[in-house]
Amino acid sequence: MTPIKNPPRAAIALVGLIQSRPRSVLLASLCLIALFTPFISTLTQDFTHKSLFRENDPLIEDYNRFEEQFGNDDSVTFAIHSPSGIFDKESITLLQQLTAKMERLPDVVRVTSLTNFPWVHSVDDDLRIEPLFDDDSTLSDDFLIKRKSIALNHETLPNYLISKDGKTAVSHAHLRPGNNPPPDPTPIIDAAHQLALEFSQGDHVIYVTGGPAINHAFKQATAKDLAILVPIMLGLIVLLLAYN
Repeated sequence: MTPIKNPPRAAIALVGLIQSRPRSVLLASLCLIALFTPFISTLTQDFTHKSLFRENDPLIEDYNRFEEQFGNDDSVTFAIHSPSGIFDKESITLLQQLTAKMERLPDVVRVTSLTNFPWVHSVDDDLRIEPLFDDDSTLSDDFLIKRKSIALNHETLPNYLISKDGKTAVSHAHLRPGNNPPPDPTPIIDAAHQLALEFSQGDHVIYVTGGPAINHAFKQATAKDLAILVPIMLGLIVLLLAYN
């Protein structure tokens, strides 16, 4: 590493002070930490994309206006995988029940799922719009075979709410507009994981993902680092200063 030429005088003075009076510097540092510790509770954390911009940034202001008019584009996504296939009575019933409970998650305003997808079709020259799987539908083998054919040959559904092999379904829980104040991802994701655990039955495996889940993961990773790495770093600094 190439040494820095002509380092700032303040840096030289600070390093000289630490070398000449390490115990005094250590005591002063501990006093400063004790002085500012009561104010730690006033700090706030924001792991969303908005934390990368100033509050008055024109892009953020435009985005906030977009959300107020069109809603939030953030969603908690559930991926339900069944090796035996989604289009059987057990899987569709589970998906219907999961969709109903997703609507009751914190800050969720609507749910987009395979079961409540608005199926547009014509019957005797009449245009009809109805859920692909109605709550009153009789989930017979013939009915499920027909709905599977409709879903997998639909122009939108494959690789959107159902995989092309018919073994994985996706449901999106859309959140309320993300300003004034933004939704807290912690209770949302905690409830989502609890819901996924509750419905992981039989050969069904449920995964939780989406923007709020990623933000929550960043928050957990940061909390873990603060709880482990920061104390270790401070302890090493104290030992080095005390040893010198």
